Order: sequence, then C-alpha cells, then structure tokens
Amino acid sequence: GGTAHGDDEVMYADVIREVNRAGQIVWEWHARDHLRPEDFPIAAGFGRYHWPLVNGLAVDANGRVLMSLRTTSGIIA
Repeated sequence: GGTAHGDDEVMYADVIREVNRAGQIVWEWHARDHLRPEDFPIAAGFGRYHWPLVNGLAVDANGRVLMSLRTTSGIIA
C-alpha cells in the first residue's frame, strides 16, 4: 500500500560491488541480506521494482560505507 505499484509486484533489491582494476569483485553487499523491507518501507510514489535504490555512496575516514536510499528516504552506514 502507498506505493506506485501493488504489493504483489516483484521487488528487486540493490547489490553494491567494489571491483578492482582487473575487473574482479573484491567486496559485495546485498540489500536483501542486511535490510528488511518492513524496517525500510518504500515512500509513497515509488514502485517496488527497485528497493531501496541506493543513489549515493561514500566511505568515511573510519572505512564505513555510507549509503543514501532514495525509495525509502533513508541513510545507512
């Protein structure tokens, strides 16, 4: 409810990958393994097809990965 699409629509979750210059994956993070849709609900007007839609990523001085989540209006570390 409250989304642009129905609750029965397939929901695809983000995957973040760090790739070295040789094209090898050196680090990988799957939203579905760390976030629960119940805790990060989709804001009104967004569909379920892309969750949580990481649209900003930075690494702080302590090595923490910070991400902004567009469809949930959230920030995680």
